Parts: sequence; C-alpha cells; structure tokens
Amino acid sequence: MEIGALARRLGENRQIIHHLAKGEVPKRCRLSRRKKLAKALRVPERWLAGSRVALPATSALHAETAWHMSPRVALVTAQLMRRCGVAVKRDLARFRAKRAAGAFTTPPDDEVLSYIAWAVGRLTWPDEWRVALTRPRETERPVPFELRERLKAGTWPGDDPFADIEPMTDDEERAAVGLLNAFTFVLEPWLDGTVTLRYDKLGAIMRAYARGAAILPDSERPDAIVDVVDERRYSPDDPATPFSMIEWPKPHAKTEKGAEHGPRR
Repeated sequence: MEIGALARRLGENRQIIHHLAKGEVPKRCRLSRRKKLAKALRVPERWLAGSRVALPATSALHAETAWHMSPRVALVTAQLMRRCGVAVKRDLARFRAKRAAGAFTTPPDDEVLSYIAWAVGRLTWPDEWRVALTRPRETERPVPFELRERLKAGTWPGDDPFADIEPMTDDEERAAVGLLNAFTFVLEPWLDGTVTLRYDKLGAIMRAYARGAAILPDSERPDAIVDVVDERRYSPDDPATPFSMIEWPKPHAKTEKGAEHGPRR
C-alpha cells in the first residue's frame, strides 16, 4: 500500500506516516496509531514495534529461510497461512475420517492441514515456479533452489544453516509478495466462507507442479469419510471433502520404490 493511500485510509498526516515508514529501525509512535497501522497493514502490532513474532510455518525450514531472505515475505506468507488454517479447520469440522483397523498413526485432518501449508509455501515461491516452468539449456547447469536442496539433503555446511542465505533483491521480493497477494485474492471467497474450496483441483495442481512425482501421505488411507451432520459416507477421493486433495494409495496397493512421502510437519 502506498504511503499516501495509507495516510488517507487512517486519517493521518502523510509526513508522519512517511517518517514512520522510513529506514530499517522501527520508530516510536502512539499506541493508538500503531494499532490502526497494524490493522490496515494486517501485521502484528508487536512486529511494528520491533519485536519478532511467531510465524505459522509451511515448514520450520521454509519459515526461517523466508525470514532471512525477506521479513516482509515471511509476514505476508504467515498472514495467508493463518487464514488458510482457519478455513481448512472450518471445512474439516464437517467431516470425520474412519478406519476399520483402528487409530491412525497420523490423523488425516493433520495431513490435510500439512498439505495446505506445503501448497502455500511452494505455489507462492517465485523460484519454485521458475524451476517448474523453465529448463536450462544443455550447455548450462541448472541453478539449484536452495530451500529444496536443503530439504532434500537435511544437512548444511557450517554451524549456521542460514549463514549463506542472501537477502531477496527488490525484484524478487516484489515477485514473491505479488504471488502471495494474487493467491490471497483468488482464494478470498473461500477464506471468508462464501464458497467451498475444490480440494481435488488443488491436489491436481500440486501433483502437476511436482512434475508427476508421487506424493504419498504419512497417514493411512481412511476407509470412509463421514459427514457429521447427516452421516453420509464418502470415499477419501470424493471431491466433496477436503481429503480429496491427498493422493491416497489405493486399498492394498504397495508403496512404489522412490515415491516421495507427504510434506513433513
């Protein structure tokens, strides 16, 4: 939001808002003004005061990497992730996963929340789209995307895994925030409860984005998904339920060698 537009929205003097926004160090201001700024910008008041805040993580590594690369991107990601979490829990409250064999090792509800978190983290990251949609020329070597490579390896040189992470350039930050804002705009009717989310379509996008790699869940396949209102039973693959975004193994199917398991929490 531009400083002039923000000042008009808050009914504040433009020069005051410009003074508060200038520089890297947070400036002191009245509590009432900070409260209005936080509400308009959709950021925590404590962050405007200079304190670090807890961020809902698409994964601990993703959140820490985003924070080191751009605190602004990390905050916008946290805002979207928080709203997605509320919306998913609202949708899941209508259904109950059942398994004849007993308890699940990983609750399927947690599986859906984890997949949504993974989707937000991956689908709003510009470098991931570049890797997914472009191919280096034969004479060139692809530039590895550091977050994915670190997730694969699980090990890093040195004591500080984030010591060599470069801050985002202005162009990279604008692209990341633009993707996050576009994703938020597209999902807004679902986030505010006006429409339902096509979980099956989001799952299909994730699988296409993964270039055909199998993404297996950590939870066992439910035998049925039951509507808690009318006791209607659904298959876990039925697009009417949030569980349809997950690529459940077919009953009694063996796990294929080399298949990637679902996103770790």
